[in-house]
Amino acid sequence: MKRKLALIALLLSLCCGASASGGVPLSRVMPDRSGELSGLRAGDVLTGWRLAGPDDWHPLSDQRDLWQAQLAAFAGSAVQLTAVRGSQQLHFRLEAGDWGLQLQCSRRRSVVDLPCAEIELLSLRLAEGAQSVSDLLAPSTRRWGRSTALMVIGDALSRVRSVDLTRPSLQRGLGELWLSDHADPGFARAGLQLLYGLPQWLYEADAALVQNLIDAAAAVEPTHPLMALALRAELLMSAQSNQVGHLSESVQAACRPLGWRSVICAQALANEGYWRSRHRETQPGRALCERSLALAQARGWAAIAADAALCVAWVELRTGELGAAAERMDQLVQQLAVSPQHWLRQARALSLLGSTARQQGDYASAVDFQRRAIALNRDRLPEFSARLYNNLGNTFQSLKRWEQAREAYAQAIALSSDEQTIHVGKIGLQGVMIEQGDWAAAEPLSAEILAWAERAYPNQGIHAVALANAALVAKGLGDAGREESLLREALRVRAGFDADGWRVATLHFQLAQNLARQGRAEWAQDSIAEAVSGMDRQIELLSDDQLLRIDFRQRFAEVYQLWIQLLIENDQVDRAFVASQHYRWQELRRLAGRRLTRSDGGVSPMIGEDERLLSYLQLDQHMVVFVVDAGRRVQLFRLPTSVAQIDASARAWRSQLAFSPADAAIASERALATQLHQQLIAPLQSAIGETEVLILQLDGPTRWLPFAALLDGDHCVADCRLVQRYRLLESFGPGQASSLSAPEQVLALGAPTRISAQLSDRLPEGMLSDRLDGAESELADIAARFAPRATILRGEEATESALRQALPTADLIHLATHALPDPLAPLQSLLVLQPGLPDAGDQDDGLLSAAELLTLDLRGKMVVLAGCETGLGKETQSDGFVGLRYALHAAGSPSVTATLWRVSDRSTAQLFAHYYQVLAQVSDPALALAEAQRRLLARQDRWAHPYYWAGVGVSSF
Repeated sequence: MKRKLALIALLLSLCCGASASGGVPLSRVMPDRSGELSGLRAGDVLTGWRLAGPDDWHPLSDQRDLWQAQLAAFAGSAVQLTAVRGSQQLHFRLEAGDWGLQLQCSRRRSVVDLPCAEIELLSLRLAEGAQSVSDLLAPSTRRWGRSTALMVIGDALSRVRSVDLTRPSLQRGLGELWLSDHADPGFARAGLQLLYGLPQWLYEADAALVQNLIDAAAAVEPTHPLMALALRAELLMSAQSNQVGHLSESVQAACRPLGWRSVICAQALANEGYWRSRHRETQPGRALCERSLALAQARGWAAIAADAALCVAWVELRTGELGAAAERMDQLVQQLAVSPQHWLRQARALSLLGSTARQQGDYASAVDFQRRAIALNRDRLPEFSARLYNNLGNTFQSLKRWEQAREAYAQAIALSSDEQTIHVGKIGLQGVMIEQGDWAAAEPLSAEILAWAERAYPNQGIHAVALANAALVAKGLGDAGREESLLREALRVRAGFDADGWRVATLHFQLAQNLARQGRAEWAQDSIAEAVSGMDRQIELLSDDQLLRIDFRQRFAEVYQLWIQLLIENDQVDRAFVASQHYRWQELRRLAGRRLTRSDGGVSPMIGEDERLLSYLQLDQHMVVFVVDAGRRVQLFRLPTSVAQIDASARAWRSQLAFSPADAAIASERALATQLHQQLIAPLQSAIGETEVLILQLDGPTRWLPFAALLDGDHCVADCRLVQRYRLLESFGPGQASSLSAPEQVLALGAPTRISAQLSDRLPEGMLSDRLDGAESELADIAARFAPRATILRGEEATESALRQALPTADLIHLATHALPDPLAPLQSLLVLQPGLPDAGDQDDGLLSAAELLTLDLRGKMVVLAGCETGLGKETQSDGFVGLRYALHAAGSPSVTATLWRVSDRSTAQLFAHYYQVLAQVSDPALALAEAQRRLLARQDRWAHPYYWAGVGVSSF
């Protein structure tokens, strides 16, 4: 619309020639910088070729109220204007419309110089597929003359909205033609407007265009400073110029007198915010994007609001706020889907959704979003398509779908003419070759990429990436010396701008691997210590979502595991154990506010005289176990069975346990339980001795296992389950759950009778009744057992607001309701409560997420999650399952009782009845659960099968 307004103004300048004296100069008619109209009367004759006022006129839509009021004051709602050109008079009607000043030209036959009707015909030609200005300019020039032809083409272009984005070459060609005529401010101004609206990628892909437009914008700045400044700022941002800061100040100075009530000002804010965020000024950049968004939303500028929302989401993605970015982009995609002209913004939003899903590890959704963006773009913008294909290739790499990744990168390289986009695609191809061990192809490509990066981006991030990848190629070729040299050079480059980043830690990790292979163990330990230190710093700096990123968690685990491995190989078992404790649950300790240094001796659980800590740790393809006694004596065991064999046995056993047993499967289950006992417990028996309590720290395939149901045939008179010999407690870190006091006040909540409308597709209404009887039984038992110290919230009372209100005085919280773990977005795992009033909002919507649990104060409070699969979530290498149980520990709870699979409702009620009977006497959750499980096991009926009792476990923190 802003382009159309300027073109209308240009129309006046083109048609108004020298005339008889006594006319009103246009400079007196059009608004000056203050926005005021002066000297305009109905019937005035306008003279002069030039349109411009004193220095800055632009018919901004946000000034329409001011102009409409001024027009109405002396001429009603419209002004009739007559312009004189030679002996001809041209008649116009100037009026204030809903989008600003509108100019309607007379269509009398005598008006031969102003082909208004022809504009519509030309618009049809544009819509039919004209691809360049030259296609239209020659015939139009023959008909009307060059100046009028350019004006007519521009007006037609503005009427065909889709042309702006579907064929930007038209927009660019016309804009450059107009802007090249610096002597005519009307043309120059219209050229600025067309070029200001070009897609950002055009600037980034053509350095010559950028420089030409910067020079041209500077030349016309006196006649249109705000537009010229804004265009120059945007162009310089694309050129990554250090002049942007100064120029942005000039844009702000021009916008302040307007009260920022300008589309250009709002767009300039978003552009600058995006640029600053790209250049590591994240918070200032975010503030500018959010300011642009608020301004655009307040003024109703939908397109600018969409651009600003994209900018904010991009910053959120950079800062690791993945959930917020995904939610924002999902809403934007839905809003834009009804407006076909906004297809590019919709495609950009889908692309950001794809990037977010990829970082969350949801690769299937990432592929879907990226393919939808590509389909929406089709062949309209080849450079944008190239970037989308590069993103798709990265996702296929994460999925290890190498051939599809190669195809995507090849598409990007073929489509792009931009050197950076092409080489990003080549870097992706290089990564596939490295993963596949195709060193013959990777070596020359690596040399090409490194030469380009050194020339185009010396000492910048992409240079460091090229060096690191070249080091991987050297490693694959067996050239350890060159690999070391390249890694040290990459560290030097990174030190200039990213000294504390996790990529620096990754380089130290790669260097440690290199030095270890060269037999330089002491040097390797120094390098891995640097890597560990860097990773620890990142734990403190990154957001919750960033810390759950698959790539970060994987690298974090690899760094710590190599450190532990090197310590073990150097017979430093005690140090290796302490390192393993720091490796475990780093993020959990951070969320809980328990910052522990490596020199702190209290990083492992407190161990009593009758207890042993069994700390399982997966190191590559084998498992080690640290066994620690009350005197903190550490013994190291290497399990003889490989991780792959343990995993196969564990999966087979768990698949039988997680479903109601059939007679035919009982013998198979017992055989697998015995086999896993031989693999995981029997090798440690000499160190376990005659202890009573086993504190378990689990890793790798052991995380899925209900250790209580392991079957020991060697140390019992008859076959017995592990829970019949020991009390079992899973430890999440320092502390001792058995040291808790007996609960004084109990809060039990559950059995909701309705569900939130948001769950209609995830939890059908019928599932509530499936859980209702068992939940009612649990609540009734707790009410009777702990009266009068129990607060019971059931049915309509089981709301989030009621839970929050009753929470402060409770020592024990029992939640008898459905749970919905979300392995892709673990902090969005849900407990299903009763929805509050319709106007209650998110605070009482009947959905209590893991993220909301983090906001509670649960210090000193025992929690029981009696729903299904409440102990599961997203599996991470160092923190285990991240979900509801994890969030409760992070909120301060020292003891959480949760489930590993979908449990029988009746058996659960029976199990918890026994559990609370014992807990009321001993205040030890592990002892209470062990006794409850033994009682079901002793029944000698179907409930003795581990399906009914082994899926419940106690964890401590």
